[in-house]
Amino acid sequence: MRKRRNQFLALPKSESQRFAPPTLTFLFVFVLIAVLLPRLGFGQISEEEVLKMLAQYDLPTARQKIEEIYRQRPSSAPAAYWRALITEEAEEATELFDEVVLRFRNSEYADRATYRIAQYHFAQGQYHSAQKYFSDLYKRFPQSPLHGAARYFAAKSWMAAGQADSSYTELRACVDAYPNTWISKLAKEDLDHFSPDELQKAQVALTKFTVQVGAFTKRENALKQAKKLKAMNYPAEVFARQHRDALHLVWVGDFATRDEAVKFGDELRKKVGGQIQIVVREP
Repeated sequence: MRKRRNQFLALPKSESQRFAPPTLTFLFVFVLIAVLLPRLGFGQISEEEVLKMLAQYDLPTARQKIEEIYRQRPSSAPAAYWRALITEEAEEATELFDEVVLRFRNSEYADRATYRIAQYHFAQGQYHSAQKYFSDLYKRFPQSPLHGAARYFAAKSWMAAGQADSSYTELRACVDAYPNTWISKLAKEDLDHFSPDELQKAQVALTKFTVQVGAFTKRENALKQAKKLKAMNYPAEVFARQHRDALHLVWVGDFATRDEAVKFGDELRKKVGGQIQIVVREP
């Protein structure tokens, strides 16, 4: 069986690029992120030198130097990472990136390796796996410079997998979390391309319900009731409704369906008494 070439080295046009804007291919993202990341020297070669050799397609020289450094310093995270990056066969490269994540989980190369693994799965059309790795990156490495890109491509992976509602949620999060960036710009463009039917399904999926146990004009009264409920291990919270008559609402729980909220509300009423109302959570 013919072995796949490492697409971290060369990314030919493929079906996967249907789901990325033509001006932002994975190759562009790779170069952009590589430029933005700090330059760290390791052994006798710097990342800048490696990037230069890769840009010039001088893979034999880059491979020779990195393999030499890796033999001298097998515990070097940068050497292990770049060794994986210049490995030509995709499956082998992915295994080496996995090794980087496991061996150097606390280094800055763990998030980079996770990103490359996610890229590989996306390029192979394995969108659910790609989403898993992209999501794992932005959840595990909140300070990573790849955080925003990973979240955006998690949304693209959901979209490519046909999960419009999940994609919609992530794209909205990208717009809110990364204002005035290329991530926000592209996320807005993607949201504009949702069909009316996809938007409707996404909105339905985003609808959440809660159990309202009180409504007060004075905030201190709402906080008092919420405190009592919390003492009983109920996740009570106070929500200030300002767009109509000003009220401070006490809500308990977060439910995907009205039936779930009704069932919980009935159980809550039996324990604490009072009036219970099922309402839609406001964003």
